[in-house]
Amino acid sequence: MNEWSFSPGRRYRNMLILIHVGVWVMFFSWPLVFSHTDIPDFRRFYMRYLISPFLCLCLFYFNYFFLIRRYLFAGKMVRYFLINLLCIGASVMLMHFWQKNLMDLIFGKPDPVPPGRPGPIGWLFLFSNFVRFVLVVGFALAVRSVGRRYRMKMERQAFEKEKNEMELNSLRQQLHPHFLFNTLNNIYALISIDQEKAKTAVHDLSGLLRYVLKQGEQDTVSLSEELHFMNSYIALMSLRLSPNTRLEVDFPAEDSVRSCQVPPLLSLNIVENAFKYGMAANKSLIQIRLQVDRARRLICFHCQNTFVHDDGREPFGGGERTELGLQNLYKRLHYIYGEEFHFEVGPKGDMFEADLLVPCRVGSGNRDCSKCNR
Repeated sequence: MNEWSFSPGRRYRNMLILIHVGVWVMFFSWPLVFSHTDIPDFRRFYMRYLISPFLCLCLFYFNYFFLIRRYLFAGKMVRYFLINLLCIGASVMLMHFWQKNLMDLIFGKPDPVPPGRPGPIGWLFLFSNFVRFVLVVGFALAVRSVGRRYRMKMERQAFEKEKNEMELNSLRQQLHPHFLFNTLNNIYALISIDQEKAKTAVHDLSGLLRYVLKQGEQDTVSLSEELHFMNSYIALMSLRLSPNTRLEVDFPAEDSVRSCQVPPLLSLNIVENAFKYGMAANKSLIQIRLQVDRARRLICFHCQNTFVHDDGREPFGGGERTELGLQNLYKRLHYIYGEEFHFEVGPKGDMFEADLLVPCRVGSGNRDCSKCNR
């Protein structure tokens, strides 16, 4: 991926520019702030000093904007170090020429060095400047590498976020045909039993589809809207129930949970499977319960149905489609809540149970999803 394909935020760029400007302003103004202005020929002293930060600045940004990206990050390390060695050597010689020759041409010969006061040693002067420029190159490399790692990290986060959103949208879209297929199957079976009920079911289906297509694309809906949909869906599915199947539904009043926000159609797959696999020729039970634990800011959903083992028919949880639906639900929960949810599903004796606990997004609070008071 191109290093420049990700553009950091404006705030980050502005902060980076301010840091660069502040460091170089301090470097260039150091003698003006910390040196005595009564130094003889201060102008000559400052111009003599000025060549050092100027060459450091050139070396730094030549590396920062060109050499590191063009050679080092491209894997051409030998060429990178050779070019830097030549640049550092040229900078040392230019600084030596500036201070030994050009300064005399511009400002004239300096005063003789007083007796007993040694002048600068040539080789020590050259070595100290060489070390200084090497440190500048190393600092440019460090700053550039840290910035590159930060950009790569932000790129990965943006890519992962985009990937998760695409997968989440895909999981949402899979709900629509699955919901429609099961509901139409239910209505089709109802036609041969009670045509009047079938007509009512078709009418009710239009309202459910409107919710699925409109609200199903939202990130969150109010829990009251979700409960209204679930009540309508359960009423529609219960039209096919035989007298041998007992249905128990325990939801809070819709007006009492308007402040809670949940992802739409979160428990739809569980309820669908409970109706699909929970009806038997003998006595059976479908129990659906939802509670809001306001103290811990948790929404607790519990669903159980009789574990059917009729010959020729797979039990709930044993079929490929059912397992795929539960896997998709788990993925969707993980994308939305991370680790802040609890989802447990499986047979317990003669019953098949599903427990789902998710945070109620109404503010800060305890989000421990390990258990719920039912």
